[in-house]
Amino acid sequence: MADSDNAPVNPDDLGRGPMVMGVTWTFSILSIIVVAVRFWVRITVANILSVEDWLMLFAGMLNLACNSIVSVAYRWGMGKHDRDLTFDQLINVLKWTWIQTVPGILSSVIARVSIAILLVRIFGTKTWLKWFLIVVTILQAVSNIAIIIAMWTQASPVEAVWNPVIPARRSDPRLLEYFGYVGGSFFALGDLTYVLLPVVIVWRLNMQFRRKVGLCVLLALSLFTFAISIVKTTLAQGDQQQGDDAVYNATMGIVFGLMEQSFVIMMGCAPPLRSMTKLKLASTLSFTTSLKRLIGRPDTGEEGDSHRLSRHSHGPYYELGMAGQTQSQVHAGAKGSSLDNTDSHSVDAGKIRRTDQYLVSSDERNDTWRPGMPVANAI
Repeated sequence: MADSDNAPVNPDDLGRGPMVMGVTWTFSILSIIVVAVRFWVRITVANILSVEDWLMLFAGMLNLACNSIVSVAYRWGMGKHDRDLTFDQLINVLKWTWIQTVPGILSSVIARVSIAILLVRIFGTKTWLKWFLIVVTILQAVSNIAIIIAMWTQASPVEAVWNPVIPARRSDPRLLEYFGYVGGSFFALGDLTYVLLPVVIVWRLNMQFRRKVGLCVLLALSLFTFAISIVKTTLAQGDQQQGDDAVYNATMGIVFGLMEQSFVIMMGCAPPLRSMTKLKLASTLSFTTSLKRLIGRPDTGEEGDSHRLSRHSHGPYYELGMAGQTQSQVHAGAKGSSLDNTDSHSVDAGKIRRTDQYLVSSDERNDTWRPGMPVANAI
């Protein structure tokens, strides 16, 4: 740590400061863009916003607040070597670095709560998984809120937290270190289980292999946050052991902490964003219609009807929520629905196509079958 009687050695050397600002602001802005797209997709496809959407937005706002506070620390010289800072600069860097931990930790906790609610909504029929996710999420929240409390009660008066020369009553610094390991471990455990357990369930579902792999890849994105959580916890606790150039060394922990927050937000938005495949943008629809006319293929509108039914009935969690059922099963099993389907085989021009060969109906309406009419069973 810099001596209050010594002048900075090289005050013009910004050190890691520009790198910290560039990396952290890039991912923070990306996370807000992803959240905005999530809201657009949810409103367009499902016409409704759920509690997990608002929680993720709140987490994104806290992440921006955290990054803004880190920017204040950068203005005081964060990222420079300790020897290149005045004593006043060093104290202010420490002050704003401690302050940014509050919105940073809360952002990570709330984003994971949003993810847990989404997973419970999708896999809620699995009682054991539902309660496991609830318990792990509660442990994450409690342990990391305990870190915030331990941070701001480790010294009295509170200014002594970032100013080591103030006479104060200080607690054992190892206590905060232990809290940090526990909170980081629960974050890593949650990120890992958010991947493994749902992937095991999805892999056993009765759905096309391509879709199954795609859903597993979406869920496996949380492995990024799992790895970053481990690196962040290791760096944060390791930096506390380094007395020489400690403030400079702590900047990497800040970088990985802000990256973790942004990645949790972006990865938590990945499953809802898959609903973008259900959107029919005007330009795309116009291009498709023009192409069909060019090659002489009539637009039957079958896919549009399927899209509208999917949008109205299933929302953004259709693929997972229907537990692997095929489109035919879902349509046939919808309450009160009765869909006539025609033979998909091509016929010669000028001939009449028979359209009453098959009748697909729901289980609740068995009175629609007529003698002599074959019934198409959903596969």
